[in-house]
Amino acid sequence: MNEYQYLAISIGPIYATLQRARRTRELWVTSYLFSRLMELLYDQIESVASEILAPFPPTQKPKGLYGAGVYPDRLFAIIPDVSDEKISGIIKEAIKALTAECLTPVRKNEIAEAIDFWEGYLRVEYLIFPSDLEGGSLLLELNDRLDTLELQPTYFEEEPKVNYLTVLLNDPYEAKIWDHLKSSGGSYRFLNGDNLFQRSIFPSTGILGTFELHEKDAEGFRKLYSKAREEALKEDVKEDDQTLELLYQKLEKKQDNPFHSSVQPYHKYFCIVHADGDSFGKTLNSLTNNEAVKKFSEKLAGFAEQAADTINHFGGKPVYIGGDDLVFLAPVRSAVGTVFDCIQKLIAGFNAIPDLDPRPTLSFGVTITYYKYPLFEARDLSYGQLADRAKNFVRSNGKEKSAIGFRLLKHSLAYFEGIISGQHEQFEYLTGFTRTTESLPEAFLSSVMFKVDTLKPLFETLAKEQDLTIEKLDALFENYFNEPIHRTYQRQLGMVKQLILAVFSDQPSIKADGVLIPVNRMENLYATLRILDFISPKIQPVYESVE
Repeated sequence: MNEYQYLAISIGPIYATLQRARRTRELWVTSYLFSRLMELLYDQIESVASEILAPFPPTQKPKGLYGAGVYPDRLFAIIPDVSDEKISGIIKEAIKALTAECLTPVRKNEIAEAIDFWEGYLRVEYLIFPSDLEGGSLLLELNDRLDTLELQPTYFEEEPKVNYLTVLLNDPYEAKIWDHLKSSGGSYRFLNGDNLFQRSIFPSTGILGTFELHEKDAEGFRKLYSKAREEALKEDVKEDDQTLELLYQKLEKKQDNPFHSSVQPYHKYFCIVHADGDSFGKTLNSLTNNEAVKKFSEKLAGFAEQAADTINHFGGKPVYIGGDDLVFLAPVRSAVGTVFDCIQKLIAGFNAIPDLDPRPTLSFGVTITYYKYPLFEARDLSYGQLADRAKNFVRSNGKEKSAIGFRLLKHSLAYFEGIISGQHEQFEYLTGFTRTTESLPEAFLSSVMFKVDTLKPLFETLAKEQDLTIEKLDALFENYFNEPIHRTYQRQLGMVKQLILAVFSDQPSIKADGVLIPVNRMENLYATLRILDFISPKIQPVYESVE
């Protein structure tokens, strides 16, 4: 086999930069910054490479993907005899172009200083690697080498006088990079009610949470929002937070409010979701040549575009979609279902990627939190649900990962969390319950949880003896779940029964330091029932008081 010369590029520091985000627009900018850098690098490397193996460029432009960053943090190419100086020059040109897009007009004369800052801040590592390897084994080898290079820290010879990342985050909508997200005539600031939910605008967490209400009556929502905005401006308050406070006050009143029977506690909450592919190493190992690598990269790019459509249709906002790696913000519910329905569609789309053997899976981390909760902390909690729980999930049959770890963090800071397999009946019953429920009395699931708690010793004994069957559950439910509210909602009660059976039919564990720690199934059941209770509309909503 002929020996090729390969180029591998890695960019960063991604995590440290994402940590700087305090608002949704900042989260988008800090993520998109790196996608845009890789896009610029891709365009220039393409001119000198014999062939780029990965990533595969999207067929749609960023506007068509709702501004989501779709370029990953690594690039692999076959190159002729290209010097280090040539690659270094390409990197400098890409950073220079990115700098021009990140500068606000009032600082346009500071281009030289800004370039110096970004060259010191951004970490673009590369290696030129002669090898006779091909296919997935090559990518695994290059990835291992890049992992070592990524340990290099950001370096400044002397402390910069101006931190241009801070400048960008303080005023991102004035920088040219914002053009990749906003539509012509669109505006982030929401001063014009008609712009509230344009698909190309990045909403605040509070606006995101109320998306379902806007779907019900767009004109009524705009009027309420406009009134709240006018009152905030009269008080000389320019921050969106005050407008949202006034908006929520209007939504919770019966007078002059078309939503008085529709507003739910979850409308003050938003979701942040992380997803990542599982067992990709095994799939890469199956790719025997470079052509197979390119086709694999193309399939992932196709999934990224489909995922952007799925998230946007749900009412969410994709922040980053790099093949198997997703980050997005979403409402708890929209007209098409709950955030878990959205996840189910993403899983189905991922599973439909053709001709992958062995087939990888997706794992998710979900945090549902109050709209005022610090965004960077919510992001960390969501990532923790993915990295620490879902990616270490093991079912009793030995199947690993392919899980959804979730946490609901209430306004009072009380929280609960659970974990379910994306390939198990438990997830099907969770999503099925929410789809069959228009609205429920507040007491329905509360009474179910109370009864389950009463029967906890019996459930645990039957589960331990592996003797929990549908027949025994039928008898238990007939004897204990026989109040009028249970008889009225037989269909929903039947789904709860199936959910309980699904939870106790498996004994999953979470791997920590190589040790399998069994998941407490009763706690997991409570968490699942409580998340169902929270995301299900109530006939007579009770507004959550400040705790």
